Amino acid sequence: MLQIELLSRLNHCHVVTLLGYCLEVQGRQLERLLVIQSVT
Repeated sequence: MLQIELLSRLNHCHVVTLLGYCLEVQGRQLERLLVIQSVT
């Protein structure tokens, strides 16, 4: 989780902004999702 916290603080014009994340456990499977800034 330290990497996600560091990425959320990163601010550079060539990198999309990390807005958040989600962890979900279904049985024995772990799903990880990153929420990033939309690029148009």
